[in-house]
This record gives sequence, structure tokens and C-alpha cells, in this order.
Amino acid sequence: MSKSVIGELLETNQRLALDRKPNSQVSAQGLLKWKKATFGIFIHWGLSAHKDLSGGYQGVQYDTLAEWVPFAAQIPMSEYKQLAQSFNPSEFDAQRVAQLAHDTGMRYMVFTAKHHDGFAMYHSKAHPFNITTATPFARDPVRELSEACQEQGIGFGLYYSHVIDWESQDACTKSYNSWDYDISQGNYQSYWKNKSLAQMEELASSYGELTSMWFDMGGFDLQTESEHVAKTNELIQRLRHHQPNMVINSRITSPEREHLIDWDIVTGHDNYMEPTKIKPWFWEGIATTNDSWGFNRYDQNPKRARDVINQLCTVVSRGGNFLLNIGLDHLGRVPQEIEQLLAGVGDWMQAHGNAIHECYANPFNGGFDWGCVTHNPETRTLYFILPRLPEHQLISLKGLNNAVCSARFMDDNTGRVGVLQQKVSDTTTHTQLTIQAPEQAFSMPQVIEVCYDGELSINNEVHQDRLYQVYLDGQNCYEARQGDKHYQWQFHVTVPGRYDVSLRSTESMHHKQPRWVHHGKRGIVRCAGSEQAFSLTMNELTESNAQVPWKDVLSHLATIEIEQPGVYTLDLNGIELSIDESDKYGSDMVNFESLTIKPSAH
Repeated sequence: MSKSVIGELLETNQRLALDRKPNSQVSAQGLLKWKKATFGIFIHWGLSAHKDLSGGYQGVQYDTLAEWVPFAAQIPMSEYKQLAQSFNPSEFDAQRVAQLAHDTGMRYMVFTAKHHDGFAMYHSKAHPFNITTATPFARDPVRELSEACQEQGIGFGLYYSHVIDWESQDACTKSYNSWDYDISQGNYQSYWKNKSLAQMEELASSYGELTSMWFDMGGFDLQTESEHVAKTNELIQRLRHHQPNMVINSRITSPEREHLIDWDIVTGHDNYMEPTKIKPWFWEGIATTNDSWGFNRYDQNPKRARDVINQLCTVVSRGGNFLLNIGLDHLGRVPQEIEQLLAGVGDWMQAHGNAIHECYANPFNGGFDWGCVTHNPETRTLYFILPRLPEHQLISLKGLNNAVCSARFMDDNTGRVGVLQQKVSDTTTHTQLTIQAPEQAFSMPQVIEVCYDGELSINNEVHQDRLYQVYLDGQNCYEARQGDKHYQWQFHVTVPGRYDVSLRSTESMHHKQPRWVHHGKRGIVRCAGSEQAFSLTMNELTESNAQVPWKDVLSHLATIEIEQPGVYTLDLNGIELSIDESDKYGSDMVNFESLTIKPSAH
């Protein structure tokens, strides 16, 4: 399938902005099936969940991801393999795990067939270091999960660490097992052919139809670029031979080489989602349910169901799928606190799942400060997702030109929704939703289902809303010159006055120590004939719907006088904004959410 087909699948005018190889063999059916599934479960489980590991080793707790403890502790592989002899997860129940995923509203699964420790969680004939051969458990979890998912109607995919492998002396990478082996004696070609490639072909040919093959750390090999590209594309061709409908994620390679490799979906940062601008390709946001991917016995920090739901909705509204991770313990169980979290998500999905499944990105030219929007074009339905009760209990839309057939809360007990539409020109209709609902109903996000008549018609002009506010973001940014740190928006004003311009951005850095690193950065706002310098400061810290546990930061930039109605341009210069992609660990780019222009309080 040509990469250009992606835009046609979404029935939008999106087109690819990257120069990728147009020889992908993944079927349109497979890619669309993956997209429509929308919400998936990621399961990290392996030997690192052993009762003597699980975040520590020999009485020492390691401040790292649980599955990275063998690397951090530099556990000799001979000792690590001995641990396999007492790894017996006798309470593992694939049927129960698949049922839990189904009840949570998840429609596909990705399971770690082999992580960086080199231990395969299936019966591998290519290498004996696997759960069936090397442990008293002697079962094949991949087969059991594959069959359980099929019974539940859930797509099944596999994670495979194709580059990093601490068991193999030949897996020469940037994260090599240097405490056991001499990298100068390693033969990467031998590892690649005899273990990595052999096991991936086993997985692709032995477990029925796979929804996806999920890779990680693809840029950690030490090959030349030409060697890397040749081996990676050869691998993809072999996998597609067995699984023509299976999608492959971008982490099969490094970000710098993505344009040379034939992947299907983009995987962004761990736990840190993409910005508001809708991508011209499919992408997947990934998040943990606590602070680790694999099971960590020291991790007592589960997320709240409300936060997970907000993140799920935000990702779907920005065009992504959401893959939520859990880690199974040494007995193969889902931790109780994680089951409780998923039960809360499942309760919400039971009432509101149609706002997620088979839905696409917000079709409006820009977002909203009251929440986010998803869209199902097949049912002609918009879903307005409200983390909180909107200001003055109003939703004002100056862009939806279709007649609204109905508007209601998906949870009928929430309240009532009134609709008022007024055609103000040949191209613009104003739509107002009036909400009658108590604030306490929004302890969990609420959803308004809006059915419209005919083919969706959106006016992309940016207008003041009913409260005379303007919302500007990456989606409606008129011009973005990243290198020049120059950004421009246009908007319509009907009511002149004095207005405050504020920037909403998001903290970054490691999730255990979130920080906002942009204090004192200087820039200039130009609008309505005025030019005002600003210095970024944290005026307010609020919850983020997109990033958990990071917070949003509100910074006042300028106060402008707009003297008459008309079309205005706002120029922002001097700071670099994350229009196209988030920057989780850098300090140069401001992780941009929005600019708001509101009537001045002064």
C-alpha cells in the first residue's frame, strides 16, 4: 500500500509530510482495523517479574524501570538464568487477562514476547532461553493469550526487542551486556540471524493473525546506516510475508532514520503524548498505569481512572490510538490496585465507548478550552468530551455548518443539553449548546453526543466565541517557522475591547520529577498594531488532560487593545513552540498547548 493511502483512509485532506519509501505492503484493511480499535492494552511481563527481582536485586531497590534492573544491577547472566529455574507463575490466567481487557473497553493487546533481557515468553525453538523450556511453568503464554484474545474479539499483537538482548554475547548495541561479555568479540550478524530474525519469524508464523508487531530501541544497534536500513527493511519484508495485515511501529528504527524505513504507525515518547496539531499519519500514545512498565513491587503509585480517561480522550481527539500498559507479577497476576483502576476506566467506557471506538480526530480547526472532540464520520456523530463543567455552562461553536439533529449526554443521568443554531452568513453558522447539569456530575469526564445532518461541513475561520474568547493552537497556526521561532495566527473579532493573551504550555522531563524549564524566556507578541515584549513566568499551574502526571502552566504574555471588529493577525516570536512534535526531555522547545485571548480582567 502506498503511504499516500493513509489520508484516503481517514477521508480527510491529510497528506504525508515525510519523504518515505512508497513500497509498504501492509494492507489498507489491516491499517484501518488497527486504527478503528483505538484503545489497547500493553502487557509487560517476563523473568524480570521474578519475586527476587521486580524492581530490586539482592536487597537493593533500583531507581529504574523494573525490566531494566538486570542491566542496572549488572546481574551476571549465569545468575539470571538460574532465576528462571524458580520462575513459576502458576496463577497466570490468559482468559482472565483478556476478559479484563475486554471489560475495560480495550480492543487490541500487545504482549512482550521478548524484552531486552533476551528471555522469550513463548516456546521458542530458535533459542532455549524461554519460559516453556527454561522454567517449571513450561507453558506458552503467547499462545494462551492469542487464543483468549480471539475468543474475546480482541486483536493480538506482540512486542519484540529485536536489537537489545543481554543474554546474547553477539547482540552488540549501545546497551550491551558488558559485565559478562567483551563487545569486541561479539558478532551482531550471528545474533541477528540465529536468534532475533529466527524468533521473529517464529512469532509471525505460529500464532495466528497478528494486529501489530511492536518494536523498541531500534536505533541502539552499532551498524552503519546502510547496514541498518538493509537489515531492517529485510526484516519488515519477511514479517509482511507472514502477516500482510500486521502494522509495524516506527521504533523499529531510530527517529533519525524513520524516513528510510517502511513502518506504518508512529510511536511517540513514553507517557508523553503528541501536541494538538493533527498528524498526517497514524500514531499511538503509550502510557503506564503507575510508574513502571514491568511489575515493580516497590511501585505504590497507580494513576487515577479520571486521569487515564482524560488522556485516552485527548489522544483520540488528536488522531492517535491509546495503548495503556499493565505489568503482571511473579505469579502472573494483575495487581489489585491496577484491576481497580481498569474497572473504573471500564465503567466509563461502558457508557461512553462510542466516543472512543472507531473515532477519529477533532475535525474543527483548533481545539477548545472546555475539553476535546472526537468524530465518527460513519455515524455522523461528534463527541464533546468535558473533563469539567464549561464556563457559564455554554459551548459555543462558530464553524459547524450542519444542522444538529440531536444533542444529549451519553450518560442520561448527567443532565440536559439545549441547542441553538443561527446562520450568520453563507459560510458560517453559529451553534450554541446550553448545559443543564450540576458540577458534581463531572467527577468523571462527561460526553455530549451531537448528531448532525449531511456530510460534515466545517468553516475553518477562527472566531470569538459567545464569551468573546479566542482559542489558538497548533492546529490553526497559520504559519510556523520553527527555525526562526516565528508563529502566526489569524482570527475574527466581533466585539472590540481590551484582551489578555495567555500561553498554556506543559511541564516536561522525567515523570517522577516534572519540571517547567522555561522561566524567563523572552519573546514578542504583535497584534492589533501593538508590539509587546514578554518574559515567560508561571502564573498558574493546572491539571493537564494530555500529559499525566505533568501539569499545564499558564503564562500571561500581553494585554492588547482591539478597537474595531475585523480580522486580526497575532505574531509570536522569540520562543520555540512544539507545533509538530512534543519535546519530553529538552529545554529549548516549549511544549505548547494553546494561546487564549480573553477579555481582560484589569
